[in-house]
Amino acid sequence: TVQVKNLSSKKVFVLGEVRSPGRFQFSEHMTIVEAVTLAGGFGSLAERNYTIVTRSDGAGQHRIAVPVEKIMQGLAANFPLQPGDIVVDGGNSHYPDDIARAVMFFLDREAGYVTGQTLHVNGGMAMI
Repeated sequence: TVQVKNLSSKKVFVLGEVRSPGRFQFSEHMTIVEAVTLAGGFGSLAERNYTIVTRSDGAGQHRIAVPVEKIMQGLAANFPLQPGDIVVDGGNSHYPDDIARAVMFFLDREAGYVTGQTLHVNGGMAMI
């Protein structure tokens, strides 16, 4: 007879603009607020109302935008997590539309006087 007392393989991952990113033990009824709290809370550059949860199922991967700040203010329902979910707050560096608009500006005739520029898409963060 084999008894399983604790199934510790169920994890969630919290990455990005949180104080202590990492892998955390999933608990039944875990929410996104609990996961962010386990990761030490948001960092100073966090985009608290555009946190992405990536979830895999039989149909593939799904990206879900979750307004965590609104949840913490009581303006939105808490978001239940599932084992294997990946929670990412990319700070202010993850808006594809913003990057596309900047690239389009540099391609426009109006920007013809701009030369030798580098477009940083890291939200103002410096790699050291």
